[in-house]
Parts: sequence; structure tokens; C-alpha cells
Amino acid sequence: MNEVDYSSAKTDAAEVVGQRAPRVPAPPQVYYSVLWRIITFIMDKTVSFRTDAKKVKALDALAAGQDRDRSYLLNQAIDNYLDLQQYHVELIEKGIRQADAGELVDHRDVEKIVAKLRRKK
Repeated sequence: MNEVDYSSAKTDAAEVVGQRAPRVPAPPQVYYSVLWRIITFIMDKTVSFRTDAKKVKALDALAAGQDRDRSYLLNQAIDNYLDLQQYHVELIEKGIRQADAGELVDHRDVEKIVAKLRRKK
């Protein structure tokens, strides 16, 4: 039998540092999963606020009825609010542009329209 001389083998960790096993590339799903977690962490922010218990209870009931969590419904509500506010800003800007262009309605004409609408009720 051949004997192996282990006395010259590298046993000090500092001497072995440069020697690694060859890397096997991870499947793409792993990269996508890690990338998705990083993006979500960067983009998502936690916001907290106070509200009364009745509102939380109602929100939780809605969430349960839709098989969603509270955060989903709150995000939906915030999206709707922001969309509505943006719509209002756009209408105001449109009105300002029309006023700047001289596209105005005389006050007496507005009063007539309002009076006509009141009579319809």
C-alpha cells in the first residue's frame, strides 16, 4: 500500500483561503426571488396612524369578506384617494387655463342655470 504523507498538507485556514470549490450557478428563479425581495424592500414603506376601533373592526370585516388583508384594503383606499385628488387638480388646472384664455361664463348665465336645475327637483 502507498502511504500518503499528510505532514505537508495545508491545515492553516489562512493558507487555504484562495481555494474554493467551483460555483454552480443558481437557477433563475432564485435570482428573481432575491431581486423581487430587494425591490419590494426598497419600494414599500411602512406608515402608521391612529384611528378608532370601530373603523379598524369594519376594515377587518371588509378584508375578511374579500379574502384580503387590512394592508391591501388600505392601499386600495389610498390609491383611490390619490386618483381622486389628481382628478380634482387636473380639473382646477383646466379651469385656470380656460379662464386665462377668456373662456368664461357670465355670472347671470350661471344663476339662470342653477335656478333651472333647482326647479327640476
